Amino acid sequence: MREAIDAVIRSEASSRVSPEATRLFDATDHVLTTPRWPEALDLLQRTYDQAKGGPSSSVIALAVLRDDDREFHGHGIAGLEIERFEFVGGRAEVPGLGFGLSGTPAGAVIPWSLDPSEGIWIVLGAEVQLFTPLGPEPEDTPDRPLDATGIDGLIGLEYGLGLLKRHLWGIAMIAFAADRIFGFVYEDEIPMRKESPETLAMPFVEVSGADGGSGSVLGFSVPRSLFTDSEISRGFGNKKLPYINLNGECSVSVDTHRMVDENRKVVMPPKGHVAQAVASFLPERD
Repeated sequence: MREAIDAVIRSEASSRVSPEATRLFDATDHVLTTPRWPEALDLLQRTYDQAKGGPSSSVIALAVLRDDDREFHGHGIAGLEIERFEFVGGRAEVPGLGFGLSGTPAGAVIPWSLDPSEGIWIVLGAEVQLFTPLGPEPEDTPDRPLDATGIDGLIGLEYGLGLLKRHLWGIAMIAFAADRIFGFVYEDEIPMRKESPETLAMPFVEVSGADGGSGSVLGFSVPRSLFTDSEISRGFGNKKLPYINLNGECSVSVDTHRMVDENRKVVMPPKGHVAQAVASFLPERD
């Protein structure tokens, strides 16, 4: 990590996808899961303080902000993949997750499968929360008050009982494919949601219009085999779009906002369209 930091400072790397930045992010992601992370974080913070205002300060800042990425490491669920990646130019491919993303003329960023033959039921813009069962070790239990905002059904019950750990929470684009869901969280400030220790602990993400569209986002891919059933609530009051729970070894709560149509436009879905697509992906709970 010291060598990677020196390379960033020496080269005055300012692009988040430069070779020097990529090397630093890889080193950070590695040490993040080791006992030496506190020492590494202290080094990164001191480096950022010294580089503040300089050409490399934004790259160092993105390394520092990976501190909260510990929330999605160590879940121990085979097949569940969560990975941070950076992009510029409004486009990226993430082979490890099997998808890419690209910008649209309207300014949206949409995921697409790297496998042209992979069938897609629907792509949604939604508030997404991802949970797994708590592990047996004391450090697996978050030391903060529970925040059950925006979840109900089986997930709400299990989370309220302290049986689940939340790994991701934010605004996302999520695709329901033939044998998995995949997508990326791009906004961690959720409209109409109050801040809490839980929201503040979630990993940082951001997308901006700089450099033709750039960001640091959290990609995820979850095989359908990790789910047992779905719960689909058609909404109530002024909320006409469905809430979706995908239950199983990995649990995902999806509060639908919009969908992506066949012309890659983000639109309001027709009545019943989302529920039908999700039920086709995963049968509803009896």
